[in-house]
Amino acid sequence: MGDATRPARAGVWRHLWRRNPAVTAAPTGYLDTNFISALARDQHELDTQAMERLLGLRDSGAIDLYTSPRVREEIAKIPACYRAPHEELLRQFEALPESGEELVIGMLGTARALRPVPDIEDAELVALRSMLRGDYDPRHLFQAITNGVDYFVTADVGSIVKHAGDIEAKFPIPIRTPRQLITELDAAPP
Repeated sequence: MGDATRPARAGVWRHLWRRNPAVTAAPTGYLDTNFISALARDQHELDTQAMERLLGLRDSGAIDLYTSPRVREEIAKIPACYRAPHEELLRQFEALPESGEELVIGMLGTARALRPVPDIEDAELVALRSMLRGDYDPRHLFQAITNGVDYFVTADVGSIVKHAGDIEAKFPIPIRTPRQLITELDAAPP
């Protein structure tokens, strides 16, 4: 989990270190839109009790939870008459720095800047798209992975959790439902 002695990873670790060195000791989790929407709609079948407990752990400093601009994009597509509770919940979380989804090329070791290639996606995003349906699920995972988040937290058992084994075999991020993550955090030594 989070450990200030490990090498800094791209994205979130450098961001967290600049913000507050003490925060890096807590594990980090990425919340996808499914998590935010389940709470906003009070969907008890998706285990909102575990979700609320996870938010309590966040409030106590036991875990840092983040979203990304992808979550904001999806919530913006919700009809206006239903969007307010989603936006209110989203405001409770800091968004990770956005990772570009295009292939980046350049010459390392030179003064030339690395720049994205329009219309050609990053290979990791392409791999995620081959494993998951839809547009946003792979993009959420890509943002979490490229920002070095410790856990991907979702209530999406029909897609992301269903493919967790394949994703975890290829990428360094455990995928957990809120209940699975609570159980894992409770079992971790203090």
